[in-house]
Amino acid sequence: MIGTLAELWGYLREDYATHSTTLEVTALKPGFLAVAFYRIGVWANGRPWLPRAIIRRLLSVPVYFIRNCFGIALPASSRVGRRLKIVNQGGIVIHARARLGDDCVIRQGVTIGFAGSRGPGSVPVLGDRVEVGAGAIVAGAARIGDDVRIAANAVVMRDVPAGSIVAAPPVRIMAPPPRRAERAAGGG
Repeated sequence: MIGTLAELWGYLREDYATHSTTLEVTALKPGFLAVAFYRIGVWANGRPWLPRAIIRRLLSVPVYFIRNCFGIALPASSRVGRRLKIVNQGGIVIHARARLGDDCVIRQGVTIGFAGSRGPGSVPVLGDRVEVGAGAIVAGAARIGDDVRIAANAVVMRDVPAGSIVAAPPVRIMAPPPRRAERAAGGG
């Protein structure tokens, strides 16, 4: 919960520094924009009902833009720790009740959501300093420990102990299909 404007400003400064590079204007980066509007939404959720309703109405346009144009769905009802870094845009979906720890890194095509049961404990919880590779899926009631790295395209649906590396299954190399000339000559 972000209580005061000073706390909100502190979170936004941290997120800005997390996304900063010397080559790009950080304030225009989709990852930073998604996290910034998430923080503002969390701050708005702590306001009395009338200011909250007004702020949420004003936030709806940039939030829809970020979701539909940049492909980043990060609802204000999820719980995200400090310094979340979204490296690349596109296809990122974080469930409304998911919990992410501090200093997490999310790459493009990541889904963090529920699978099957829709009970209160059916969404993932990521610890601190978790890195999720491109195209990875963390689903169900998986509890991911601190300092875990989830490789690209991995599907995680169970608990992972702290300090682990989760990799996708190894690739299988298959023989290519016969070429047309070989098939015509009776070679297959």
